[in-house]
Amino acid sequence: ETRITEISAATQAPRMSGDVSQQNRKKGKRVVETAPPLEECKPLEVNDDTRWKANVFDKEKKTEEDEQSDALVLKKAFVILNKLSLTKFDKLSDDFINTGIGRNEECLQGAISLIV
Repeated sequence: ETRITEISAATQAPRMSGDVSQQNRKKGKRVVETAPPLEECKPLEVNDDTRWKANVFDKEKKTEEDEQSDALVLKKAFVILNKLSLTKFDKLSDDFINTGIGRNEECLQGAISLIV
């Protein structure tokens, strides 16, 4: 019964915040918070010019020779195959076919070798 009263007293007591480790309480040290208050924090700004983007799906920088490149088609197919799962199968299987793997025999053989 004493254990039950201890537990109920502990659950009804106000919660401590910050670093509540035993080491700091025993030594009598006071920990100084270095982070600014939450009110002064703001979300990070996204800069579309300098942020990282995957080159495989960069449609603005595509040239016609890149579109015709078998290596690029196989790279796109490989990226899609890495994302493939049972839940995403319907969408990604269509995307895989639309990469252009069937345009010539070399692409088709490369896609088959990626799968196998």
